[in-house]
Amino acid sequence: MVVVARERWGIPNTSAEAVKLLIKHGILDKDKEHSLVQMVKFRNRIVNLYQEVDDAEIYRILQENLKDIKGFIQAVINRFF
Repeated sequence: MVVVARERWGIPNTSAEAVKLLIKHGILDKDKEHSLVQMVKFRNRIVNLYQEVDDAEIYRILQENLKDIKGFIQAVINRFF
């Protein structure tokens, strides 16, 4: 959301909308949209429903999706830093 605000691309109502704005402006690849939106939803579960998230689920996500997390970070770094 910080990048979206800094670039003045609008005011997203949700973090998922912020991801879509990053895609629209070429920061993230369109083919990663589903994965990134799922990451946002999981982040929201961790923050708001942490009692419903178990260690095995976190471990699985890190094993299967770490490249998506790293790719997101690298895309933002490449564009803004």
